[in-house]
Amino acid sequence: MDRRIKGLILLTCLWVCHGSSSGQTSVMDDIRNELKRQQPDSTRAYLLMKLANRSEPGDSAITGYLTEALFLARKTQKKILTARIYIATGSWHFENQRYDKSAAAYQQALQTLGNDRSREATILKAQVSMNQGGQSYRLGRPNEAIDAYYRVIPQLEAIHDTFTLATAYEHLGKLFFNQLAYAKAALYFGKSIAVDGNAPRSSQGLASKYVSMAFCMLSLDSMAKAKQYLEQARIRMESVGDPLPEWGKYYYILGQLQQSKGRQQAALQSYLKGHAVARRFNDQYLTGDLLEVEALLYKEMGRYKEALNAVIQLKTLSAKVPEVPFNLNALRLLADLEFNTNNPGEAYRHLKAYIELADSQQRNKVTERMHELEAQYQSAQKERRIAQLQRDNERKGFVLKRHRLLLWLLTVAAVALLLLALLATLFYRRGRKLLVQEKRVHELELDKVNQQHSIAVLSAMLEGQEQERIRLARDLHDGMGSLLSGAKIELSVSAAPREVLVAQTMKHLDHAVDELRRIARSMMPEVLLTYGLGEATLEYCNALRKTGAPLACQVYHYKNDMSHGRQVTLYRIMQELVNNAIKHAAATQILVQLQQRGDCIFLTVEDNGKGWDTGSQEQLKGAGLSNITARAELLQARMETGSTPGVGTTVTIECPVI
Repeated sequence: MDRRIKGLILLTCLWVCHGSSSGQTSVMDDIRNELKRQQPDSTRAYLLMKLANRSEPGDSAITGYLTEALFLARKTQKKILTARIYIATGSWHFENQRYDKSAAAYQQALQTLGNDRSREATILKAQVSMNQGGQSYRLGRPNEAIDAYYRVIPQLEAIHDTFTLATAYEHLGKLFFNQLAYAKAALYFGKSIAVDGNAPRSSQGLASKYVSMAFCMLSLDSMAKAKQYLEQARIRMESVGDPLPEWGKYYYILGQLQQSKGRQQAALQSYLKGHAVARRFNDQYLTGDLLEVEALLYKEMGRYKEALNAVIQLKTLSAKVPEVPFNLNALRLLADLEFNTNNPGEAYRHLKAYIELADSQQRNKVTERMHELEAQYQSAQKERRIAQLQRDNERKGFVLKRHRLLLWLLTVAAVALLLLALLATLFYRRGRKLLVQEKRVHELELDKVNQQHSIAVLSAMLEGQEQERIRLARDLHDGMGSLLSGAKIELSVSAAPREVLVAQTMKHLDHAVDELRRIARSMMPEVLLTYGLGEATLEYCNALRKTGAPLACQVYHYKNDMSHGRQVTLYRIMQELVNNAIKHAAATQILVQLQQRGDCIFLTVEDNGKGWDTGSQEQLKGAGLSNITARAELLQARMETGSTPGVGTTVTIECPVI
């Protein structure tokens, strides 16, 4: 549908509610009784503001209420309360179409709040901006109104004020609806419903939003969705219980839906019900819309007498709401009806009046626009003349003061430059001294860290050497010592024949020699000196495997181009890792892998033992990894350790050849 429903969206101020129900009088009586009691100034100011808000817009007593409330609020120096009263004052002036005074009151509210960034102040500032937007719309500047809401909505979203945000979305939707942008209007009505979704089912505000959404869907010819939203509105309006003005719009939409289905009689009954609600709440805009659709429906049904009666009522109503083109519509319908009832003369007369009125309104709009532009031009001319006179006067004063100011500025500039140069020199010298001191402190700290690291590495090396000495002593004592002691005892106490005794002693000595060779190979394998690290690793693993150790060894692409000292150190690392795996891991499989890729040698020792927690410092020390780490650092090698309890351990050494 391409016609606008004027009764839906004539924007009013948001934050002042004037009621007319029977319960309104009792509420106002309660407020007056509270005012008769002894109350603090802030409470009295708030009650007076409420009394003004609930009075009829034309009540002359409102001026006194608001003036006294403003005096008391200023006296208490409470900015939030004072700003609220300014907003109420602006809304009252707005309702009475005193837009200059309304704008001044809103500006006073903003000045009172100042730079206050509290949640309540932010909400009040948003309310003022929306009221100013409503006033811009009333004055024929819809784009300014829309921009005002676009500025406010992000602020309300940031502070999560759902009530004000839902209202802002709803009014922005109404603005777009009045601009015939129904899709955008539906978008913001939907957002308003989503934000206000936690409101009680009996909320009148939520019912109004569903009615507005149904209007949108009707305007977009989406009858199914219009019916859904209208049903939601009905449920909520019935939950409220009290008569609501939204029922009038409800019956209008219902009649449109019924008429689109060809149910003319049902649509007429809905229009008549809506008409009754509109008259009850004195909604002249909706009354005009209903009279128009009733007249069209009567005409469609061939009931020209009733149609003519509805059009006459519409023409009478048009004098009360001149801003809505009801008179034009009434004249057009009268012309159609007179033509259909075979009164061509009357039809021509009404059609002529319709054309003249349309042309007159168009000329009036053009004339108003011309007068507006002329006034703007004259105002701009006057402002330019005044500004020119002011500039001439200021120029004369500047000519008189220029030399003195120039001399004074030059003197001040020279002194300032001198002071700046002096300060810059002082700061430069001081900064240079501080920089030198910081550099020395940094160097000392760096030397200290290097010394601590060197001490730690040396301690680890010494500890490793000590452990090797202890192992050597233990091997000599347990191996060589036991064999030689056994030979000595046999020579001392044995009564065997000389030949047998010599044979047994020679056997013990052979075992001692073998043990000595084993210890010597362990300390410095001959194959390491002769054939290099690769063969030494293979021989070491083969020897351990003969003792029953579950050991496998792999050597790939080893070129033996590393210096002897580095090979010995890497060999000791391999020995320590294998020894740890055998002693501590309880592994059933141990893999030693040595390979060379270019200028890097990779040593990997992997087992499937019990593993350990790599984050435990005690286990690191117990596993002897500190000694291994120290040797790796001497080789400038990179060491990676991975271990999982119950899975095993993998240690990889990446060592450069040189």
